[in-house]
Amino acid sequence: MYLAWHGFSCLRIIAKGPEGECTLVVDPFQKEGKYKVPQAQAQAVVVTQRDSTLHNAVREVGRSPLVFDIPGEYEVRQVLVRLIPAEKGAPEKNMASVTAEGVHIGIITAKQGECSEEQLEQLGQIDVLCLAVGDRQLLSQETAEKIVSQLEPRIVVPIHYRLPGMKKNLDSPDAFIKALGIAPEKAAKDKMRITKKDLPAEEMKVYLLAA
Repeated sequence: MYLAWHGFSCLRIIAKGPEGECTLVVDPFQKEGKYKVPQAQAQAVVVTQRDSTLHNAVREVGRSPLVFDIPGEYEVRQVLVRLIPAEKGAPEKNMASVTAEGVHIGIITAKQGECSEEQLEQLGQIDVLCLAVGDRQLLSQETAEKIVSQLEPRIVVPIHYRLPGMKKNLDSPDAFIKALGIAPEKAAKDKMRITKKDLPAEEMKVYLLAA
């Protein structure tokens, strides 16, 4: 499996299965400056915030992929996707989990408090947690730290933080990473390869991906 980040909360997940390669795009955004969603064929788009153009710009992906944007369970080419409500009374905001090649990826872009027991049960064991850390109105640093403690992922990938040339005022990931007390590692290429057998066995790791 490969994981790439394109800025804001936009991720590309590429997995292989019995039915061939499957590409998911998570939270495509409208172009801002030099940052845009790369054009490439995708089987499905996952939207965690239906009310935000930083997450719901499905047209930027092209080729009319399947769109998963309401709570429920989905499957495309044996890649499993689950959308879970992030807050009561806010049906437009959801958390996501993606399962492929035996690896479980969690994606959380907006949360006003730690996860409930029901949410933890629905998310299940998360191997790789992609967590928005740069917009305090959507997800505070304190909440982000609590969620990491609750889910205990093997890998944390900060997303949705300030990059050079962005117009939107976001925080850097530095304070969050410092609070975790884990020196971050950088993926060697523009996309990170993840396999179940290579997941950290003992200590949690933090990876910064190039956008």
